[in-house]
Amino acid sequence: NLYLLKYIPMKYKQQLMAKVLSAVVLGIAGMLTISILGIVLLKLTLNLVTLMFIVGTLGILFTSFIGIFIDLNFPKLQWDTEQEAVKRNFNVMISMIICIALGGFTIFSIIEFEMTKWVAFGFISSLYGILDVVLYYLLSTIGVKLLRKIE
Repeated sequence: NLYLLKYIPMKYKQQLMAKVLSAVVLGIAGMLTISILGIVLLKLTLNLVTLMFIVGTLGILFTSFIGIFIDLNFPKLQWDTEQEAVKRNFNVMISMIICIALGGFTIFSIIEFEMTKWVAFGFISSLYGILDVVLYYLLSTIGVKLLRKIE
């Protein structure tokens, strides 16, 4: 539907942010389900679930920004069927590798420095908050230019 993106009367930045927002909404819906199950079945405290929700939202934003940015850099535009567009698209793997590597770094840092719950929360919130702001800026500037170039 690339041709549609080029012709609808909406700025490219808004279109890209709408794509990110749709991924974030789906991610948060899943996280809400898991949070409710955690409270009911595992008897997690509301305090812990709130911290997990905040950190999870920042992580979902990060993965959404990364996914869109990779798709803009390496668009898969030549395919015959919709299944081929998904199955032969290496972009998802690139995104997964980046996200797993950063997640591994985060977990390693928390374990290595023996962070308490609040220090870990501050570390994760700061790290992913900064990355989200940087990726938002890059998507708003470079991402828009990349979308304009795609034919």
